[in-house]
Amino acid sequence: MLKDKNENRIEFDGQLFKQLMKNDKRTAESIKKEIAEKAHVSDSAVNNWQYGYNFPADIETVEIIAQVLDIDSRILIKQIPQKQDLPSNKDDEESYTDDSGNMQDNVFFQNTPKEEELYPQLSWDEIRSYFKRKPFLRYHIERILLLLFNYHFSFIEKINIFYLGKDGDESLRKCLSLIVSQAIINSQNDMKAFRKGDWQIAVAQRKILNNKMSFLEVNKGFLVAYLNGVIGFEIKNINIVELFWGLSELTPELWNELEWVLNEIEKARLEKLFPIHDLKNAIKFKSLNAIEAANYVTRAIPAIISSNSVVERKTRANELLKYGENSGIKYFFNNNMKTLSDTSIFELHTSFVSAAGCPIVMNDNSYRGDINLKERLETYAYENNVPIIYLKEA
Repeated sequence: MLKDKNENRIEFDGQLFKQLMKNDKRTAESIKKEIAEKAHVSDSAVNNWQYGYNFPADIETVEIIAQVLDIDSRILIKQIPQKQDLPSNKDDEESYTDDSGNMQDNVFFQNTPKEEELYPQLSWDEIRSYFKRKPFLRYHIERILLLLFNYHFSFIEKINIFYLGKDGDESLRKCLSLIVSQAIINSQNDMKAFRKGDWQIAVAQRKILNNKMSFLEVNKGFLVAYLNGVIGFEIKNINIVELFWGLSELTPELWNELEWVLNEIEKARLEKLFPIHDLKNAIKFKSLNAIEAANYVTRAIPAIISSNSVVERKTRANELLKYGENSGIKYFFNNNMKTLSDTSIFELHTSFVSAAGCPIVMNDNSYRGDINLKERLETYAYENNVPIIYLKEA
């Protein structure tokens, strides 16, 4: 339970936090990043605070959030007095001294909702009723629970709860209840997924989205289930084509959600596929230059993980092949054009595992502009003695 400096029980107002970020001129992602850096937590932790999945651990963290948002920290908290301490009328309400020394009514004691009223706890029947209307969510719920709560939802549990009508574990009920109640509350806010705007921006958004999904091999149905069933966007079947290939701009709210969930999926897959000891070892990483490579190895593995078009992929593939010919290097999988195409994270992992001391040859070191991916792979390469050759420095 969160407590203030006087050991009084308080609650963090996640809904207000979310609204304040929307009203800020900065992007939600930049605000989250600044808070994460100053509070020494992950970006996903900040996102979970925003949506009420959990809350800051101490009042100092709340003060850091308030500092980043340039507000009084008292705005972000709700005090929870004991029932006997609740004021019976306005004259009995407690007060506090503001920064200028003036006595003010303590707004935190007015209309303070009970803890259980903030996020209604639903029964198993209510949870099943919601999931019955959300087949996409029901199909992908295992991955969503793992993503949001690190809860491993087994196939047997799924069958028992959703198809046989049996109740599950209490901790699971709380997780599912929070997902459903948050989605219902958010859907009542009538959040828009699309807006009229510049079609070129819309095309650029779809290109970024689809490239990231392709690299991570993320199922489109999973994203629709997450946006619709968890966040509360009203994305009907007729809107699915618009979401991934349309010419309407995605709203900032939708774009932030897509960015967050894809980043979280990437982090989870990088941790699983490329385990490392210390990310700081990325600083020690050193790529091979052409001269070192020619004297070092006769065989290598080509990989392209940064491309924007079919033409560019072909150009980069040709550059890799030409480099191999000029350097006397023969590539593994030379005839497998999939390896010389836009590599997925799983194909990239296969290349690193298959390397066995042979270099991975990449066209450049841009890594799609993904700093986290670059640091993770270069750390993994350093710790596992996998040389990497960059033809170009971005």
